[in-house]
Amino acid sequence: MRAQLLLWSVLGWWVALSAATVQAEAPSRTVVFVIDCSKSMGSELGAPAGVRPAAVSSVTRLDAAISAVNAALSRMAGDPSSQCAVWLFGHRLAWGEGDQPELLEQAAYLDATLGYGVLKDLLPGDDVEQLLPLAPVTTARLAKLAPKLAAVKAWGEIPLYLAMLRALDSIFFF
Repeated sequence: MRAQLLLWSVLGWWVALSAATVQAEAPSRTVVFVIDCSKSMGSELGAPAGVRPAAVSSVTRLDAAISAVNAALSRMAGDPSSQCAVWLFGHRLAWGEGDQPELLEQAAYLDATLGYGVLKDLLPGDDVEQLLPLAPVTTARLAKLAPKLAAVKAWGEIPLYLAMLRALDSIFFF
């Protein structure tokens, strides 16, 4: 059976879609969302070039990315022929400002996910987390995921390369 493997990276204004065909016994659709939660994703969405918005938007790039992922997951829920995973990066740790920057924690997210234990050896450049393991999407899994995604704030650095490597590893060594 040939399965089409899709890896989505939601980065601000655009969605990069990479496709690779693999030979495997797997559901017909595998989607992995890799969400950029770095500080730059806290910027507000702007209007397209040449268009002046009627009012200033308070929707951030991260809000739009999470909304798009939630919509896609809702469509996939209950489809036994598809499976999905969600990865986040840049969402738990950041370096402070100044000559001797201190390590800053995203306390709201860590409280919501009980995730303080992972901070022991973690640095902002390694801040990558699999929020939803690769499996079929069910309403129960979405219910567990929703409060975690709601607690995410644009926060840290951009370990994109590491996030993509870990996401790909989770697919091929599942």
